[in-house]
Amino acid sequence: MRGGGDLQPLLEAIARVISVSLGFGTVVINLHRPAWDDFEVAIVHGSDEGRRVLLGTARSWESWQALLDPRFERGGAYLIPEGEFEWDTEGTVSYVPPAAGRLVPAEDHAGEDWHPEDALLVPMRAATGRLLGVVSVDDPIGGHRPSDAQLEVLSAVCDHAALAVEHAQATAEADRHRTAVQHLLRVSARLTGRRSVEDMLLAVCGGIRDALGFRRVIVSLTDGPDHRLTIRSSIGWSRDEIAALPDVPLSSISRLLRPEHQREGCVLLAREEAELLTPPELHGLHRGERNGRGPLAWRNHWLLVPLHDRDGAFTGMVWVDEPEDRLLPTTEGLQALRAFANQAIGVVESTRELEHLRHLAENGTVTGPRNQGDLEPPIQAPGLLDTLHEGSAANGEQLAAAMLLAETLDRRDPGTVRHSLTVGRLAEQTGRHLGWSAERVERVRAAGVLHDIGKLGIPDAILLKPDALDRDEWQEIRRHPEIGARILEHANLADIARWVRAHHEHLDGGGYPAGLAGAAIPAEARVLAVADAYEAMTADRPYRASIGPDAAEAELRRAAGTQFDPEIVHALIAALAEGDDGLPSPV
Repeated sequence: MRGGGDLQPLLEAIARVISVSLGFGTVVINLHRPAWDDFEVAIVHGSDEGRRVLLGTARSWESWQALLDPRFERGGAYLIPEGEFEWDTEGTVSYVPPAAGRLVPAEDHAGEDWHPEDALLVPMRAATGRLLGVVSVDDPIGGHRPSDAQLEVLSAVCDHAALAVEHAQATAEADRHRTAVQHLLRVSARLTGRRSVEDMLLAVCGGIRDALGFRRVIVSLTDGPDHRLTIRSSIGWSRDEIAALPDVPLSSISRLLRPEHQREGCVLLAREEAELLTPPELHGLHRGERNGRGPLAWRNHWLLVPLHDRDGAFTGMVWVDEPEDRLLPTTEGLQALRAFANQAIGVVESTRELEHLRHLAENGTVTGPRNQGDLEPPIQAPGLLDTLHEGSAANGEQLAAAMLLAETLDRRDPGTVRHSLTVGRLAEQTGRHLGWSAERVERVRAAGVLHDIGKLGIPDAILLKPDALDRDEWQEIRRHPEIGARILEHANLADIARWVRAHHEHLDGGGYPAGLAGAAIPAEARVLAVADAYEAMTADRPYRASIGPDAAEAELRRAAGTQFDPEIVHALIAALAEGDDGLPSPV
């Protein structure tokens, strides 16, 4: 694990089973620590003295490689006879349990006598072959070395134990991602009550710290003709430390921000690599203390997230440092960091736009229904809560926060402003025309608003690219249903998550991500597919004009039975023809 504490009860149970069922007086479990690339003694079962001597000690991966030598391998275990390995030369702590009273006469068993200096090790490997830990057993109850058959049984037991450990680690990792999403939603909900850009950015910084475990976070925005980066908010830095950091011209970091250095929309580089791409005056910046050792460890890396406005112009960056777990972030961690960064730029732009509109309104320059409409909240999340809370206030709050995230997404891309809200309304009209209950209609409306929320995990360089996407970029875009579903699952919106995951599936099985067909695609997802397609065809985009309602309806009819459900196509077109005004059904 990234931290082994939660595994403790499981490891203790594993050690107890090995001791009792296979007859070893002492069982030691050494657990891999990715942050240090070593193996720490996490469990010592059966010996108080052994526990005192060994617990918490660590052995390097290199020393374990010497012990797990093929010449010692027997039946998946590694039996190292006395005298075959120079233990003292490794400089590590070892423990030899007393064997008095356990040895039996040689004539009473078929194997050789167990020598106190013998060692028996069994690696625990993940399904991928990655070494999770090493089980060391000693002091066999029978007083003799195990037979090949006994070694195979011991190895099989440790294989099953490895599966349990891997599952526990995966569950803990999923819990961390779920916690990160919960933080993201909570921050999103809190932003609506903030009065200034600084307040909102501070909330984002706090969310990154609490959700992703970075002790130090800075948000800088560009200012002046040279687009100099000025710190606007931070967490984990003292005033003196902030004062000592220089304002940085965009030209000083422009090479860092090139696409080839980005992963999941983030720039993650070893310090040595980053310093090759930046001028010397930036090389002496902060060196953190939360460093580890090995290929997975954080070692004064640079992790930056560039911020772009809706026109694609660079407007700032998020800089994080000193991860609590001393590890490099996973792909999911980078995606979450990117989502928080999207919030940062979203709230900055939203606040600036609102301030601008208020200024115009106060000065009498905003007139007419169109301008007044721009001041209306684009997503009326509270109005949905009465029917969407499913009996849980927490679930309702999470839905409202998710709606606000969807608003952030719409504001992020100028080509799809209000797209999500429109898809929600079209889905609502279609569901009503299908004769669905009011609750189901409201739920599919919410799904329409949230259907593209996974694009929060897509880098700006791809989402806002003005030119045609290449094959790899299209593959990245096609990940958004899965990303969105994971966000919604972690927000306890499992039903909407299922529909969002499937909203790009085709009736004939030619869609993505799973290639579902026919009735395997949830009805709500089929509604989202039709509503999404109609909105995309009838809305103006910067790169093309609307094809118009008549042509869009003709295209839906043409694709009915292959891409779209014919019944749902008919329902949407009929609802539009009848002039459905989006008001709730009186039934």
